Amino acid sequence: MRASSPDAASSGGRRRWVLCALLAALLPGCGNSGFNTPTVRIDLSRTAPADEMPSPPHRGRLRFGIAGLMSPVATFERYRDLLGYLENQLDLQIDSWQRKTYQEINELLVRGRLDAAFLGAGGYARVNSPGRLSLVAVPEIRGRLSFRAYIIVRRDSPVQSFTGLRGRSFAFTDPLSASGWLYPVWKLARLGSNPDEFFSRAIYTYGHDRSIKAVVQGLVDAASVSSLVFDLVAERDPAQAARLRIIDRSAWMANPPVVVRSGLDPSLKLGLANALLEMHRNPEGRRILAGLRIDRFRESAPERYEPVKEMIRRVGPWNP
Repeated sequence: MRASSPDAASSGGRRRWVLCALLAALLPGCGNSGFNTPTVRIDLSRTAPADEMPSPPHRGRLRFGIAGLMSPVATFERYRDLLGYLENQLDLQIDSWQRKTYQEINELLVRGRLDAAFLGAGGYARVNSPGRLSLVAVPEIRGRLSFRAYIIVRRDSPVQSFTGLRGRSFAFTDPLSASGWLYPVWKLARLGSNPDEFFSRAIYTYGHDRSIKAVVQGLVDAASVSSLVFDLVAERDPAQAARLRIIDRSAWMANPPVVVRSGLDPSLKLGLANALLEMHRNPEGRRILAGLRIDRFRESAPERYEPVKEMIRRVGPWNP
């Protein structure tokens, strides 16, 4: 398996993004410290430099994108064994690709520069339309095919509800994240407000784990994060979770899916689906799933993401 992460191509680059995300609350101009509610587009006119783009389709290779819920290094470490397992099951080379934003992974899929990807629920809901992507499998986690957004504050914060965050600082993860952006902005829309009016300052961290750290370290007053990541952090670092408090939870939303691009060889799509859906029956597969805290992969349907699409419609227009 070959991994490529252009946005984290060097340790210096990783440090720069982490520092920018965490200091955005302190240093004007770093990240999106003051922002307008973004209109998200799949921009097919932009191209990255050739050496930063996945290669064209190649027999014997599968170009796999990861719209990570976590920071780039944590995301790669989390999915490395799974991608290696799929390599062995499919008997081909998997080239894994990461980008800083969900939108970039979406664009590469739509343009045919990636074959498959782990997408966020919000990213999938934005780009999913007939002829674009095909849903392959969804992870079942703790017996559920769904997750929630958590609005978190420090345990010693006086804030007791979402409306109590007016005039305070806030961390979003990514403009395409259902839990890390869409849910809190949807709540603001229902209140007749928006992030510019409601929060004193807002930043993007591009990782739910980074948003959690930003709250713990006092760089922002609150954040909206995926329950999948929060629960994983709570399991691995109970002391960090103990410093936080959940003040709001969304309704359940369909888990982030595995998808393939339109036009992918049907036999390769079927092979990938079978490898994922049968993974829990394989001893090595069960070991890897256990490490990921995934029960198994299951089939699902695009209609399960309709509630997320409805929130998108409520928040405002989106031009694909």
